[in-house]
Amino acid sequence: MIPDTPVEPEPEEPTVAPSSGGGTIFGCTAGKPGAPFDPVLPGLVLMALGGLWARKRLSNA
Repeated sequence: MIPDTPVEPEPEEPTVAPSSGGGTIFGCTAGKPGAPFDPVLPGLVLMALGGLWARKRLSNA
């Protein structure tokens, strides 16, 4: 027998994202699969190399 009014399923409790993943876009993203490219590390490497180059150039002058 089919009921006259449709039965609605009970609402599910919202799931909380685990602290080790997902969530916000801030924080360390290195090594996470599917993470967007983070330009900070290459920028720091270039700044360090530039500083070493300038230091060497000034010491020879």
